[in-house]
Amino acid sequence: MRLHEQGFNYGLADALRTANARWADDKNCVKAEESRKGKRPDILIDDKTMGRVAIECEVEGGKDKDAPARLKEDGTDCEAAIAVRIPKNILRDWTQDEVASRLCAGEPLHYAVHQMRDDGEIDRFPQKGWLSGDVADLAALIPWASMPPHKVKRVAEAVVEKIVECADILGAGLNKRDADQLAEHVKPIAGDHPLRTLAVLWLDAFLVQRHLRRMNGPPFPEMPDASAGVDAKSVADGWDTILGRNWYSIFRPAVDALRDATKWGSESGHALAALLEGVSIIESERMGDRVQVGAELFPKLCADRKESAAFYTTPATAEMLAAMTIRRSDRKDWMCLGGPPRLADFACGTGTLLRAGLRRIMDFHQAEVDSTPKSLGELHRAAMTCAELTKAGGVTGADVSPIAAHLTNSTLAVMGQGLPYQDTNIGWLETGRKPHGNPKRMGSGLLTGSLEFLAFNSAYDLFSASGEAAGGAKKQAKRSVAARPDTVDYVLMNPPYSRTRGGQSAFDIGGMTGEQRDGCQKRWGWLLGKSASLCGMDRPPAKKTAGMAASFLAVARRMARTGGRIGFVLPLTAAFAPSWEPTRKMLREWFKDIIVVGKSGASGGVDAMSDDTHMGEMMLVATKRKNPGKTSPVMCASLRRMPLRLGEAGEFGCAVADVAVACADAGRAVIRV
Repeated sequence: MRLHEQGFNYGLADALRTANARWADDKNCVKAEESRKGKRPDILIDDKTMGRVAIECEVEGGKDKDAPARLKEDGTDCEAAIAVRIPKNILRDWTQDEVASRLCAGEPLHYAVHQMRDDGEIDRFPQKGWLSGDVADLAALIPWASMPPHKVKRVAEAVVEKIVECADILGAGLNKRDADQLAEHVKPIAGDHPLRTLAVLWLDAFLVQRHLRRMNGPPFPEMPDASAGVDAKSVADGWDTILGRNWYSIFRPAVDALRDATKWGSESGHALAALLEGVSIIESERMGDRVQVGAELFPKLCADRKESAAFYTTPATAEMLAAMTIRRSDRKDWMCLGGPPRLADFACGTGTLLRAGLRRIMDFHQAEVDSTPKSLGELHRAAMTCAELTKAGGVTGADVSPIAAHLTNSTLAVMGQGLPYQDTNIGWLETGRKPHGNPKRMGSGLLTGSLEFLAFNSAYDLFSASGEAAGGAKKQAKRSVAARPDTVDYVLMNPPYSRTRGGQSAFDIGGMTGEQRDGCQKRWGWLLGKSASLCGMDRPPAKKTAGMAASFLAVARRMARTGGRIGFVLPLTAAFAPSWEPTRKMLREWFKDIIVVGKSGASGGVDAMSDDTHMGEMMLVATKRKNPGKTSPVMCASLRRMPLRLGEAGEFGCAVADVAVACADAGRAVIRV
């Protein structure tokens, strides 16, 4: 019997359910239209954790008109419409019963995404032609399609207003001495507006509480009702009940700060009410767990980025870099018996890159035939749990900012099913203090944060020292962030670019004295020399004059396993500056399949890879060799433009990686995408 378009719709809907663990568990998330009258989309993705997305299937040769028309309908509540092209041979050769199985087996699909802008116009990507992928690729794209850029921006701006309102209420109700003492809970390093940072801490706790309550119900406390007035003490008591189960690093600092706020002022309840309005905005817009507090909100509130050259990665850049670095062909089983892949960022900021990497790993697992919500939850728990030093956890993250490390923990926590996990391998690292242990073995100078991984396998975690351990319900013994050399599958980083020049120190970190910065500079040089001796290099793999980014590439070389891959955002000067030559030599000798992606003339704005850099940047992706060998050629890609949407960014990344492999096979060195 000849296959009709409606039959293809049913088969595609079944295949999409198979490709997403949540949709497989609740088949109502994916609805195929039963009639041919066109009143409803061919397929409607109505997952309550995200905006609705329509899919319109059209036979090859059609004009791709049904999908954009769906967005223009009066009263439409779809955030995006995806046009899927049906090749004529499928309708001719396939039967109804084999559509889903053949799509799940990897039969290619061709599709395009339509999103309406604020001005009523509709964007299509790609602008011409079609995206190509299998049903798993389409299923991974749909959640990102439900987040149009204008919606993300609107929600972020509205929530930032509530954060500022919360901070203003606190500031007006406290005297300066009490406000300064309250601000100490987030440490001065976090920025010039510590009360705003404190508000982010509480907002973050509310978002994690909402996630845990939705996933598990009681005994996790219900969210307070802002309209009825908020009792700050009751909120703190509720967070204490969560502490009795887990999520220590997320709720301990929030509880401590909130209890102090209730002691010093009566305005804490009003301040929390403003934050709950922010949570309500996120909920009403169906942003759910996809809003990234660190990526979309925190950079707008943190004022010390330019001084420390610590620029936060844009979410689109993170998705693109993750797509280039982590590829489905890398392994057949993404939740193997040995645990999930090891993923690391040694200057993690607020966790944007780690989130993008872990999301990609979880998407690949969802595409496997034995994936279930339970197995997805177990993968997340295994990734978040830190094992012993010799096994060093699925996800490793470290930063010198306590609030950034805190946000990394929480932004990764809400990606799971709410299952409890023990200590994470994500921590807040020391700078400007003497090393612990035997002075002769520990070297000279003062601690440098994650640069310690140039020569050591662990770095002291300040969360444990302050009682804010990185996981577990009880106060932990002092512990470290562990990183065993030659074990990490993927290193994703946008490292600080800071370097010492023109009176500016590479360690211009809030609260550090000139003497401490000089001590860090001294140790940095010692660590580079030690790194060279550990791997038999005749000279250090990086110069301090190139800045910290070059040294973090040396850290990645040490930690990545053979066959593992690194993905970096770097200043464009890394490609040509003389100070970078030792690092370029190290990369050519120790890595293969090197891909460099740049945007010609990029200097910020829509072409920026990081927030507020206003400078040329590039992405670097490379695979580690077993031993240093002949220098590898470098595949250079020039982007016509930077992707603006998260789904588009993932497609860009996959395209660059695939085309680079094809061009390398053909002996070509430059591609344009």
